[in-house]
Amino acid sequence: MTLHDSPPPRKHSRRGLYIPFVLLALLVVAWSAAWFWLRDQAVQRMDAGAAALRQAGYTVTWQERRIGGFPFRLDADFVNFIVAEPSGWGVGATSLKAEAYIYALNHWVAYTPYGVILNRPIGGRLGINGKALRASIADIDKDTPRVAVEGSNLVFTPAGDAQPYPLQSAEHLDFAIRPGPDDQGAVLLKIDGAHAQLPGLMARIAADRPVDIDLEVILSKMSAFEGSNWRGMARNWIAAGGTAQVRNATLTAGGAELAAHGDGLTAGPDGRVQGKLDVDLRKAGPVLSDMSGGAIPPEANFGGATLTFRNGETTLGPMRIAPAPRLY
Repeated sequence: MTLHDSPPPRKHSRRGLYIPFVLLALLVVAWSAAWFWLRDQAVQRMDAGAAALRQAGYTVTWQERRIGGFPFRLDADFVNFIVAEPSGWGVGATSLKAEAYIYALNHWVAYTPYGVILNRPIGGRLGINGKALRASIADIDKDTPRVAVEGSNLVFTPAGDAQPYPLQSAEHLDFAIRPGPDDQGAVLLKIDGAHAQLPGLMARIAADRPVDIDLEVILSKMSAFEGSNWRGMARNWIAAGGTAQVRNATLTAGGAELAAHGDGLTAGPDGRVQGKLDVDLRKAGPVLSDMSGGAIPPEANFGGATLTFRNGETTLGPMRIAPAPRLY
């Protein structure tokens, strides 16, 4: 009996091997299209934001802008970037580099490789350079966004005939604005290892040694900070009943420590601060004893003073010491 030959085995389809690669290619195409769409949206929003600021009286210019960061970020690199408000405050950078992840476009990080120029309406231009100078802003769509500025080995240099700046240098600087409950916001400033021009007694106590500054201020009515420029924003805030609480203001110099705290600070029609702070000069006894040749005992206590801001003047007890700080 003759046996029939068995049919040849069927060849397995290789279609299944190609499906993952096809899906991957489609994903790459879709991701690329989404990135380029987001890039165009970012450019449109930047242009619209700049146009709105210019219409409000601001100056916003740049010589060149490059958008990159594919595939996971959006990078915006600016050359000769300048932004200034109508009252004269402004900042410029020969190079500004900003970036955000495409899944978190409300959180941007920026740095300036060559420092910035700060324009002061009264004091003139101030150069700020250092080993590192960077900033971040998050929750841009909120009434109070999160802002952080950090700098290391900073040098502050007035340009040309500009007025001197209280700080000449600082080993480290941290500045932050953070939202809080009940329409509050916190302003935080910490400066370490600074060389500063201090007034009067503190200058003698510091004796050209580095100083440290620590400041924590809580502001109410943060949503009232609205307006086309800083002056308008400050006035709207004051009109809405906004006040500042100084939880901590500490200046450490030459072994002594000047601490102040108080609440209810605001500003008058002239833009100068109004209110009171409780002041305590700690650990100054030994330093003042050396300065006075022993006339002041080392255990002397210098607490319980009141710093008053009123009628454009700053007084310590009955003694006038300086003009009141200007809010705007």
